[in-house]
Amino acid sequence: MAGKKQNVQTRFWKRVKKSDPESCWEWQGGRFNTGYGVFNMNPKVMTASRASWILTHGEIARDQHVLHKCDNPPCVNPNHLFIGIHNENTADKVAKNRQAKGEEAGSAKLTNEKVRAIRLLAKITKTSNYKLGELYSMSHTAIGRILSGKTWAHLLEVTP
Repeated sequence: MAGKKQNVQTRFWKRVKKSDPESCWEWQGGRFNTGYGVFNMNPKVMTASRASWILTHGEIARDQHVLHKCDNPPCVNPNHLFIGIHNENTADKVAKNRQAKGEEAGSAKLTNEKVRAIRLLAKITKTSNYKLGELYSMSHTAIGRILSGKTWAHLLEVTP
C-alpha cells in the first residue's frame, strides 16, 4: 500500500509547478473547463486541489469541498486550501464575486435588457405580474421576484 501511495504522490506532484510556500503552485496537468485541475486517483477522478488536500492531510468527507484562499482554480498549494461544506463554498464564491449573475448564468432565460423592460413596464403601466409573465413566458412568481429584487438584484437602479 505504501508503494501505491508513493506512486500516486509522485504522479501527482510531478504535474505541479512549485515555487515558494506562499505562492500559488499551478497544476500543469489536464484541467476541467472551469480551470480546476483534474487528477485520477484510482478509481476516483477529482479536482487536483482535492487530491492535493487528500495527499497532504488525508481523506475528507464526500460532502466537503476544498476551497481556495487564493481564488486561483489551478492552484494546488496545500497552504492555499481549506475545507468547507457546500454552503460555505457558495458563500465564498459570492463574497469573491465569482457567482455568475443575470444573463451570464447558464440557466438564465432573460437578458439584462428584458429584465429592465419588465421593471419599466411594471412601473410605468402598472401591468400585473400575470400579464408580464404571459408576455415573457414566465410565471407570475418569477416576475414578482424580479420586481422585488430577489432575483436580478445586480440590475436594480441605485438612487441617491
